[in-house]
Amino acid sequence: MGKQHLSRDDRIFMDGKRRGTQECMDMVAMALIDKCGWHVFEETSDSRDTHSIAYLYECLEKLAEENGASYYSSKTMSYSNSTTGNWLFDAARKSGDAQVLHGDDDTSYFVGVFNGRQRDEALDYNVRHILVTKDNLTLGEGEEATDEMIQAKAEEILAGWDGTEDGFAALAGEFSQDGGSKDNGGLYENVVKGQMVSDFNDWCYADGRKSGDTGIVSSSYGCHIMYFVGYGQEQYWHYACNSALVSNAYSEWRASITEPLTAETVESGMKLVG
Repeated sequence: MGKQHLSRDDRIFMDGKRRGTQECMDMVAMALIDKCGWHVFEETSDSRDTHSIAYLYECLEKLAEENGASYYSSKTMSYSNSTTGNWLFDAARKSGDAQVLHGDDDTSYFVGVFNGRQRDEALDYNVRHILVTKDNLTLGEGEEATDEMIQAKAEEILAGWDGTEDGFAALAGEFSQDGGSKDNGGLYENVVKGQMVSDFNDWCYADGRKSGDTGIVSSSYGCHIMYFVGYGQEQYWHYACNSALVSNAYSEWRASITEPLTAETVESGMKLVG
């Protein structure tokens, strides 16, 4: 499809629409700043305090809903080379900063609020698990497996555990349906935050979690009988930074090799394809 060429009148109209939207969003931002007290940096326990950050977020969410816009809030963000990414990760950014940000394509606008910055210091961990699924069940003719039956089977297996890590590893080798770990006693090492499904991940990072803890966690895969081995030494922020550096280095290396090359179709060879 070829590029659409707009008439002079259409271009004037579209430019006016864009500028009008920008001015409108600027006025909305100024009204929010005046109404919500963005100059106040402290959070309070009272979410209805009109001078709290929490109340500001409520106003933003309501405003977005009323105007058919999208509201997004996150305690963690990863850097991206974009208008919002560069604004958020600017070293001069401080808690309570608010600004209207123009999207990279100049057709969208954001009301950005910066809450603060910190490093994610969640440690990696080692854990063993036994995945129990319907394949662990002995069903009668025409009988269908249920979540309750799988849960009961997991409890039965855990009840037969001798209380040692070696004993748990032996049970994993006998019962686990996870082909990626059963031959290693159900062990996963150096697992980082977010690597596993959320329920699995949340159990491992629960307050007070310690070596030797056991439990049963349900997920879309089945029931996981858990044995927590212990936390490691690497904090998540370090892992994320290292992964980004490795990825960027690989991309640069690949580009240095492939960019000078050109592809050429050889008709005589195409008849051999397929």
